[in-house]
Amino acid sequence: MTVRQAAFTDIPRIAELLVEAQGRSRYEGTEVQVDVKHAKALLMSSIQRHGGKGEGATWCSVSERDGVVEGFIIGIALRVQEICEQLYVTDLIFYQSERALPADARPMLAGMIGWAGGMKKVYEITLGATDVVGDYARTGKLYERMGFEQRGAIYGMRL
Repeated sequence: MTVRQAAFTDIPRIAELLVEAQGRSRYEGTEVQVDVKHAKALLMSSIQRHGGKGEGATWCSVSERDGVVEGFIIGIALRVQEICEQLYVTDLIFYQSERALPADARPMLAGMIGWAGGMKKVYEITLGATDVVGDYARTGKLYERMGFEQRGAIYGMRL
């Protein structure tokens, strides 16, 4: 198990994982495709803001298996309801390939929780478990084991 802070040199591999994730997602075979150039720019700015302590700060970590990045999490601190003085932390993207060690999900998430807990203005952490890639119930169980409680549900409509 190797979980560490993401580095700029990880960006090409993380972009590959994003394309892989799209191929495993409910968007596979649709017009919804990964914009790799945009994704790399997002990864660059997220890694630059890693570990910050205010609005817009991020947490970026990766997990490796046999020296290859196979999972990653990008967390971000935003204003509660986008209008309040306090912040919340959420995940922009949390993905592990099928080759990743399942046990790596926990320390990646724990790192983000620890970072969030170190910021004075962070009121809460809110995470989503959706059906975009994989079994959201399994993800939800991980969150519950780490102390999170379910707060509502997500609904969608295809246009």
